[in-house]
Amino acid sequence: MPQAIHSPRPAHPRWKPGRQVPALLLLTVALCMVPTVPTYADPPAAGSPDFVAIDSNLDREMRELRIPGLALGIVHDDEMVHLQAFGVADASGRAVTPQTPFILASASKSFTALAIMQLVEDGKVDLDAPVVTYLPSFSVGDESASTTITLRHLLNHTSGLSEDTAYQPMLSNDMSDGALSEQVRALSDAELVHGPGEAFEYTDANYDTLGLIVEKVSGQSYETSIRERIFTPLGMSHSFTDQTDARQSGLASGHRSWFGFPRSFDAPYSRAAMPSSYLISSAEDVTHFLIGQLNGGTYDAASVLSPAGIAAMHQPAVREGDRDIFYGMGWESRTLAGYRWCVIRALTPTSTPTWCWTRRAAGASSYSPTSIPSTSTAGACRG
Repeated sequence: MPQAIHSPRPAHPRWKPGRQVPALLLLTVALCMVPTVPTYADPPAAGSPDFVAIDSNLDREMRELRIPGLALGIVHDDEMVHLQAFGVADASGRAVTPQTPFILASASKSFTALAIMQLVEDGKVDLDAPVVTYLPSFSVGDESASTTITLRHLLNHTSGLSEDTAYQPMLSNDMSDGALSEQVRALSDAELVHGPGEAFEYTDANYDTLGLIVEKVSGQSYETSIRERIFTPLGMSHSFTDQTDARQSGLASGHRSWFGFPRSFDAPYSRAAMPSSYLISSAEDVTHFLIGQLNGGTYDAASVLSPAGIAAMHQPAVREGDRDIFYGMGWESRTLAGYRWCVIRALTPTSTPTWCWTRRAAGASSYSPTSIPSTSTAGACRG
């Protein structure tokens, strides 16, 4: 049975009573509400979350899904109110802690969207300008579309690029300085599945292209921009843009399912897909990021974006097919039990650190992976 590893840090801040319990993201087989039935004799105070029940539910889900390790963080308003870790980080049996780094998979996209919005507020880019304004050599298989695809199309996954364009970088171990440029250049013969702005089509290529725009406009590498403008001001000291550095700080091993049982493996890792898939962080650090998302871009005394900029990122922009799910800028918006949620979806063979936040929802959201990873998860809400 997975064992909970309590954080060695000081006791959590006292819960501020509100109308709702915190939102929590779990790995389960379906999107569901998490019951908060007390598992001990003395029930929690009215208006307080039942962290014992939450941890018990996680423990049960981990056993049922055979998840090796998991780290959890829960935020309410501007406070981290619960931080917990379960299971092991790798085949050695090393325990997961709230500071254990995990590959963020597609949760990386929300950081890239934030980096783009920072450039918007700096007055350096326009979301409705064509990509070629900032990447003159950018092109796709459709010559006309090459000059009409905008940054907003990339952010909303409405560029017309196919999901198939995401696969090649996932098979690469290219860590060269030109890896990202080569990935975007390879789109020159990519056929579009629909015209720019016409429909939603999720693909990592959109966000890898945005990452290259961050490089060209800022005049520094994508990784440096993320470290200096997001990780550092948000106090994300266990977050990385390089797998080698993360390994020195205890990076969790990725896992994939083998006849229903998790097996660790050394998956590809490439700078060509860093903006869409390969940033690295811990559950504790992600709570800092979520606090910034809940508080208009502010964490402690640092501001990474204006309240209006944060709201624009979360605003539902395009419907995902015929589902009641909408995409904004690095965030999905969906309805659960009558409440509207902002969610980040993340899925790679290396890890599935899916997490979410919501302003109003009570209960919990979950994500079902097709591979069984060690995972980092965090959730937040505003009461």
